[in-house]
Amino acid sequence: WIKPLCHQHSMGASHTELAAFWIFKEADEWLGFSPTMTHALEEAYQTWLSEEGGGAILPENMQYLAEFVKDDHPAQRICRLSRELQAPVKAVPSVHLELKKFEEQVRTLEAQLADARQATAATAATSELQPLLETLRETLWLGRLVQWHPDDGASLLGRVVCVGAENHHVAVAFAEVEEAVWLPEEALQADHEAELMSRAGSKVYWQGDQTVEKAVVLSDADHPAMVLLRTESGYTTNAAIQDLAPRSERPGPDMGDVLRDQNGWGMVVQSDHLCICIQPFDRSQASVQMSLKEMEEALTTGEVEVSALQPGACVKHIASQQVGILQARHEDAASVDFLGKVAWQGSIGCLAAAPEDSTLRLWAQICQLLPRHRLTKK
Repeated sequence: WIKPLCHQHSMGASHTELAAFWIFKEADEWLGFSPTMTHALEEAYQTWLSEEGGGAILPENMQYLAEFVKDDHPAQRICRLSRELQAPVKAVPSVHLELKKFEEQVRTLEAQLADARQATAATAATSELQPLLETLRETLWLGRLVQWHPDDGASLLGRVVCVGAENHHVAVAFAEVEEAVWLPEEALQADHEAELMSRAGSKVYWQGDQTVEKAVVLSDADHPAMVLLRTESGYTTNAAIQDLAPRSERPGPDMGDVLRDQNGWGMVVQSDHLCICIQPFDRSQASVQMSLKEMEEALTTGEVEVSALQPGACVKHIASQQVGILQARHEDAASVDFLGKVAWQGSIGCLAAAPEDSTLRLWAQICQLLPRHRLTKK
């Protein structure tokens, strides 16, 4: 057995109580010294510690291990064990692991710096182009929707159908007026919100003859200042863009949203606090009614997929990850102006909402200046 020694020693004016014992190796076994030998070894060890350059070269709590030779006795390994070492010693972190952590932090900071530089460059580009874009946005191009405020204080919305060559006048068609009216450009103001509302797939409120109801824009109408609507009451009618108002998003499928289940795509044609009515685009199928609870369960299980994307939304192609601006939607067909590829047409199921950034905001302004492309169901 090994018996520890508690021994007081003197080093100048200070007194430190030590608790240690000494062992030696015999064959393949470590054995303890006798109390007398342990006392002598500890005194010699403490004396050596007090000498100049002695204890200073030993790290704190280091075990003392040495070869011991006495007279003709063969060399023997002895070891001092301090009770201080019985407490758990905190592991020293690996330098390699610490450097690896720093490398990861540096890479993260470099990536953040690159993103910041890119955002700064995009912001600078937007700032440089903004004056030009503002000029283009306010230019009364052919086909631009404009607001006119006559002297009587009323406000009329119409579409530019002809541009004068020299006198800065344009001809505007209004739904309330039979013939187009030639007006000075300074009397008109481009209406970008109305432009988005007039595109196929836009969810709107329509001010009818006696009531306001939900509707969705299906397509252009024959009259330049009108569109074809599907109302929540089930009517398909021509309506003046003047009588439309944007409809904000709400939780859950709403009138005008498109959905896909195992039978294909359809559109929500009615929705209230009790149920939802879906009209499949396949006209051979009957309409389907679902309670809000049934719809919630179908969305949770993935049996039903819904798309609430509207014209003007930032979108990405799920497969290619290209980003762009949704221009229009007709049933389940969509037209998108992607960065680098305009007038793309395909299934709305290929698209997902994309976060807006400075580049897409700039692209959205440019897209408003691009000619509109007719979207047809393929």
